[in-house]
Amino acid sequence: MNRDQLIADLRQAEGVRSTCYDDATGQPIRKGSTVEGYPTIGVGHRLDLPLSDAFIDALLDHDLNERIQLIDMALPWWTSCTEPQQRALVELVFNMGLHGLERDAARFLIHLRAGRGHAASCELAGLPWANRVGPTRAQRIIQQVQA
Repeated sequence: MNRDQLIADLRQAEGVRSTCYDDATGQPIRKGSTVEGYPTIGVGHRLDLPLSDAFIDALLDHDLNERIQLIDMALPWWTSCTEPQQRALVELVFNMGLHGLERDAARFLIHLRAGRGHAASCELAGLPWANRVGPTRAQRIIQQVQA
């Protein structure tokens, strides 16, 4: 079987959609949308079907690379942080988004950039973010910032 031709045929017949849509109506799915068919993305990929661990890992890897590129561009000083602080920063951007972190945790970033891990961790602990993510995740990340 010519897999490349099959892929080309499916891409043309199904279309390629980078955002979620209703396969029955072709309409984008947004918050509050009523769906008649199946939530779908890509080339006819139904989102109601379970994902394999390999696919989930590939998606996570892609998302992490994207966040790291954002941090590289916006916060070039971050590579001078300790490895645990770097992991914490990527996780914070993963969770809050870069703009959310810059908006809600500007003082945290100032302390982290200056190498003041303890002060940065205190700022982080005082953010509403710490309550939203719960004590287990918040304390782990706060400890990473101190390292």
